[in-house]
Amino acid sequence: MRKLYLTAALAAMTLLPACSDKAPSNEEKPAENEMAVDEEFDGKYIRTVKNHHYVAKSAHGRAVWYYPSGKKRTARTFRYGKLEGPMVMWHENGMKKYAVHYAANLKTGKAMGWYDDGKAMFVIGYEQGRRSGKETWFWKDGTSKKRECEWYRGRMTSERAWAEDGKEIKIPSTRPGGPIRQPSTTKGSSPAK
Repeated sequence: MRKLYLTAALAAMTLLPACSDKAPSNEEKPAENEMAVDEEFDGKYIRTVKNHHYVAKSAHGRAVWYYPSGKKRTARTFRYGKLEGPMVMWHENGMKKYAVHYAANLKTGKAMGWYDDGKAMFVIGYEQGRRSGKETWFWKDGTSKKRECEWYRGRMTSERAWAEDGKEIKIPSTRPGGPIRQPSTTKGSSPAK
């Protein structure tokens, strides 16, 4: 029993630095050429060790990540260490890439994604962290549908797909445990077996 307590105490001591509000030391910060460049958090730092980010339990406010070029990459809002509020991501050219709202660390409402030219890529509905309602994906033109699904309590209830020319295509069924087959977009071809 004593060994169990010692193991638990050691595990807790190794996790304590990850929950600290203290700024990480220079050797723990990522190199300038890595994707995760220094973060701001209302004047405090999020602890960054290699590619992992540790948010203090007391973290409250907006955190911003940057590309190596200095442009914004991601902005997240925290409330006492949990995601609460908007999260936005940008392409390196400055156009929005992704936006979603969090409530109590769970996605809620509509998540939207955009191609790097600003045209719509997808719209996905969320309710308490699970997909809910309609999910729509668009071709690169941003207006013609590529795929559309209906979700109920995190389970897909229906699905449709379209080729780039706008014609509806049949979605092959999948057998349990088998590979998921992609619908064919070329005329006269069948999905790979």
